[in-house]
Order: sequence, then structure tokens, then C-alpha cells
Amino acid sequence: MKLKNTIEQILGELVRFERYEKGLTNHNYYAETKNQAYIVRVPRADNEQVVSRSHETAALRAIQNLDFDVPTIYYDEKSGIKITEFIPDCQEYEPCTAQDKIEQVGRLLRKFHQADLHCPYAFDPYERYLQYKAHVQKPIYDLTCYEARMREIASQNQHQVLCHNDLVSGNLLFSKDRLYLIDYEYAAMNDPLFDVISFLSENQIFDEELRQRFYLAYFNAAPDILLLNQLKEWEIFEDVLWCTWAMMMAESRHEQVYLDIAKDKYQALRALVANKS
Repeated sequence: MKLKNTIEQILGELVRFERYEKGLTNHNYYAETKNQAYIVRVPRADNEQVVSRSHETAALRAIQNLDFDVPTIYYDEKSGIKITEFIPDCQEYEPCTAQDKIEQVGRLLRKFHQADLHCPYAFDPYERYLQYKAHVQKPIYDLTCYEARMREIASQNQHQVLCHNDLVSGNLLFSKDRLYLIDYEYAAMNDPLFDVISFLSENQIFDEELRQRFYLAYFNAAPDILLLNQLKEWEIFEDVLWCTWAMMMAESRHEQVYLDIAKDKYQALRALVANKS
């Protein structure tokens, strides 16, 4: 197996090498030597229309001296191959049973943003939307009616820090000792409120009590009406953005999971707009 040989050139002889069924945009593998276990990420063929490796490189460089990510053993920008330590007995956000998991995420995200990290690339949300839209040949949902509103929301994106921009359940790993924030493929400069809503919307946290617990952990106070309105506007934006992304991926990969994501995002969007009107 060519890939296994490539990984053995990096890590040495492997005693186990098998697919690790996690993640949507990449293939992941479990690799084990005599002394250590690793996770190997290998991008899928159409990955370039989804992420920019130069952006990921800059983000990894920005966080390298901080304790957010799982330790990286190897990273190659050209191939996109990344090897990290395997952390045993980890749980993603959704299945994690810790009673304070939402507060843990709020505190970690606040720490990440307050580190005031910088990289030379911006995650321009509206440009991303246009990029994804350009790849969609036969849209399932017509989202053009939201574009003026999206431009208005994006125009208010002034305070920028390094953001993760992809706070799905699988990028939040709880070990017995701590919480890791992993996978910086989408990371770049952005409005931190984008991350706040990314976490809530990607993990389908719609319960107001849970949201208030998260806000208290992240903001150290209950958000006022103005801030809540800003968050709602970003939520509308992100539902449109990731619905469009999912339609693009469905056309590229012909996999049901992306149709399901597009449907979930569209339904959440419609409910949110109806509730806000």
C-alpha cells in the first residue's frame, strides 16, 4: 500500500495501519508503531475547493506555542498530510457526558480568542459564500434572497482575531484531563462572534437555557439585546453559508450526508427567520 509506505518513511515501521472513520472532508487513518499511536489525515481529491493549505499552515504556526491542539508530529502543506498524536479515550462534543461540557467549550473559546493571535489570511465569510455558490450547478435551495442581508452582516465584521471557523462536534475532543480544539483547515482572521455561533449552530444547540450557559462561560456575562441581535444575524448568515457548502459537496461527492446537512441548515434557517420576523 503506497500510503502506508509513505507514512512508514515518516514514522518508522507500523504494526497497525487502518481507516479511522472520523471526519467529512478528509480520509483519516489510525497508525501505530511499537511505541506510539497516531492519527493520519489525508485530504480527499476535491479538498482544494474547500480549504486553503496556506491558511492552515499560518494558523498552525500561530498556535504552535499554545496548548489548544493535539500535538502535531508531521505536517506537509503541499500534500495536506498531517500526523498527530492519538489521544486515547477521547470523546467528541456530542457524545461527551460531562455535565459542564458546554461551559468547558465557552471557556476554551474565550481563551482562544483572547490570545489575540494573528495570521496573514482572512476568512471572509461573504467571499466564502460566493466561492461555494460558484461551484453549485443545480441548487436544491434558492438562497439568493438572503444575499443583501449577508452583505450587511459581513460589512460589520470589524474586530478580527484568529478564529477556528469550524466548531463542529468532531473538532472538540474531551479527554479525561482536558479539552482539545483540533483541525485548523478553516482557521483565519474573522469576527469572534462567527465562532460563537459556529459552535451553537453546528452542534444544533437551540435550547435557550443551554445557550445562556454557554454565553455566560464565553462572555462572563449575559449578552444584552444588541449582542443577541448580532448573534442571530450571524446565525442566519452561517446557515446560508454552510447550506451552500453542503450543496457544493453533495454535487462533488454524491454522498447523502451532505444532502442531510443542507436540509438541516435550510430548515434551521427558515425557523430562525420566521422566529425573528
